[in-house]
Amino acid sequence: MIIGIMPDNGQEDIPLVTFKPVYATGAHADTKITITQDTRTSATDNFKIEFYNYFTNRAPKKFSGYCGWGIKAADGSMKLITNTTKVQNLQQDYWFPNTYKIDYAFPVGVTTIYPVYSEDNITWKEAGLESMGYYTVEATETSLKQLYPLTAEVIVESELLSGKSNTIKLDVSNATDNDVFSMLSVYTSTDQTCPEDGVNVYVSVPAKGKSIREVAIPVPAEEFYLWVKDVASGTELVSAKKFTATPSGIPQLELVQVVTNASNEFETEDAYYKNDRVKAPKVKDDKLVVRYDIKNNGGLSSGTWNISGFGAKEFTWGGTNSNTIVFPGNGTITQLTATYTPDAVGCKTIYVQFNGIYDNGTGGTEYDVTTSLQEWQLPLIDKPGYVYRIRPFDVVAYVAGAEGGTGIGKVDISKTYIRGDHGQINITTDRNKTVNIYKLNGQKVAEVKATAGQPVSIPVAAGIYVVDGTKVAVK
Repeated sequence: MIIGIMPDNGQEDIPLVTFKPVYATGAHADTKITITQDTRTSATDNFKIEFYNYFTNRAPKKFSGYCGWGIKAADGSMKLITNTTKVQNLQQDYWFPNTYKIDYAFPVGVTTIYPVYSEDNITWKEAGLESMGYYTVEATETSLKQLYPLTAEVIVESELLSGKSNTIKLDVSNATDNDVFSMLSVYTSTDQTCPEDGVNVYVSVPAKGKSIREVAIPVPAEEFYLWVKDVASGTELVSAKKFTATPSGIPQLELVQVVTNASNEFETEDAYYKNDRVKAPKVKDDKLVVRYDIKNNGGLSSGTWNISGFGAKEFTWGGTNSNTIVFPGNGTITQLTATYTPDAVGCKTIYVQFNGIYDNGTGGTEYDVTTSLQEWQLPLIDKPGYVYRIRPFDVVAYVAGAEGGTGIGKVDISKTYIRGDHGQINITTDRNKTVNIYKLNGQKVAEVKATAGQPVSIPVAAGIYVVDGTKVAVK
């Protein structure tokens, strides 16, 4: 392969990729689409629809022009069918809201409505979509309805407990030829009347595909009803489905064992705790794995456990593991596992802190976790006779690497932690920073203003993305 620079031939090259500068976004909770008149007396009369949404500029160049909603004409061109918003010099990633009204005689059959933009208010082009899908309607001679593209099934993989927050899965399918981005809301009630307040979850579902998302819901009683609705349109995907739950008891939690993957050897040269050289257990692997065995001597219950990892030398934060699970009673032992690497914490000596287990049904009250295990000592190398006393709940270990040596070099303690999930990218940083998300073709998808230690989830379509220089796969 030969890479070089050719002299300018004076001709303008055809661009390899054409980007849409303007996007309609549904990432804001107040985005709403409403059919305000769904009947007519004849096929030549109008129907009415209102869109309240935001448009944004995703191109580096400032945008001046017009935005609205339209349909495709027979020749493939875009036809405006709403009022417009005029913008001047809209900067990249700036956005603006507006209400767009349709008063149009839709032909009998199925019509898709697209976001559109124009630079001259004459020629209209299709805009991009973020966190919302195309809006498709079906008209007859006298009525109009939305053809909602998604269907959903509720998956319950573990026993539901009344009076607690429980995790379920939504299996969301898309029957259309377009990717769909939408915000759904899950509601629960003791009767068949859907309440006003629900739990929101963004979904990104590929064309002719599906997406599975986890969502934590309150279970108000041993028998309850559940709804799943699209927030923007109000469409019900699941209507008053009945579930039964098991009564929850009062747990009596006890830490009976802490197990790590440390060897019987110790590191005395390079292990540090609070900037002091210490004698620390050595892990002959590229990661530290800690397992907590929790025994429940009381009744069946559930809780949210929380474990954090730090660089032991200067206590640089390396992330928090947390999950809501069921704790079976009558002496059953439940294992909690957390894994940390030197890359994540910024230090080869890792400190793992057990933060507790919290009642997920009473506003986060912490359960009392007892133990008969004794605190352990971390000797100081340069101060003979002195030790750090470590709680039995916590672990300090030196990760030497898979070869048992000190081959892991210095790592940057300023880190961004990125994970691709079903329909979203999860980002956590240890400092305030801006994180950009790109497609492989270089198109910028989103700009995230991340706050140190605060996880953020960005809904995206399935595919491969580049986030802060790292490739991420999203299902």
